[in-house]
Amino acid sequence: MTLTDALAATGAMSELTSGKPAPLLVDAHDAGPQDRAARAEFARRGDLTSAVALLVATPLSRMMGNFFIAVSRPVAPTRLFDDEATAIAWLQEFVG
Repeated sequence: MTLTDALAATGAMSELTSGKPAPLLVDAHDAGPQDRAARAEFARRGDLTSAVALLVATPLSRMMGNFFIAVSRPVAPTRLFDDEATAIAWLQEFVG
C-alpha cells in the first residue's frame, strides 16, 4: 500500500463517518506491505478512529502488527486480534 492508497482510504473513512471518530475493524489477513508514508498517514489520522482492531492470522502478521503499533504510535487505541468476535466486542467499548 502506498501513500496514495492510504489517502484514498482515509478520505473514504472521513466521508463514511462525516469526519467523526468511529471504531475501525481491519482484516489484515490478506494485507500486503505498506510503505512508510502509508503507515504514517494511517497513524496520523487518528482523528478518524476512536479505536482500531487489527485481525491477524499468523505469528508473522502479529509480529508485523506489533512492530507497526510500536513504531507508528497510533493516536487511537490499537490492538491485534485473531478472533473477529473478540475484536468487535472490544471495539464496542469505543462506540459513541
